[in-house]
Amino acid sequence: MPFTDNAFSIAVRTGENPFAVHNRADLHRQMALVFSTPPFLPWPVDLALARQRAANADFESAVLTQISAPDQRYALAARLADIRMPVLLLWCRQDRVIDLSAMHAFRAGLTDSRSVVLEGCGHMPLMERPKAVAKAIAAWPW
Repeated sequence: MPFTDNAFSIAVRTGENPFAVHNRADLHRQMALVFSTPPFLPWPVDLALARQRAANADFESAVLTQISAPDQRYALAARLADIRMPVLLLWCRQDRVIDLSAMHAFRAGLTDSRSVVLEGCGHMPLMERPKAVAKAIAAWPW
């Protein structure tokens, strides 16, 4: 989906992988990117998670490369009119990965959608705002 460029999308387009994790410092940087308020990860949990992410680095990089390829970047936008079911668009205003403007692009292309914008969360609303997410889902159908 098209959205307003941000530091993340610019980095990806120039060949960087802002999600790359090879050590504990990378993990904490990546957590600060996806969370408005990153959760506390005690040692050795952060070390174990960093090692796991480092072991999966090639796979994660390949996925990011594939989904950000020019022929894939906006592929969904062309198919939105085919979606005939109600859609709940739930976004966090502070998402530094996929800008809130993507939600507006979804709304413009969907025939039946409702949007909820949450405050105080980043790219991980299920983890940062679980009660607000549950409330939005429980209000379904509208």
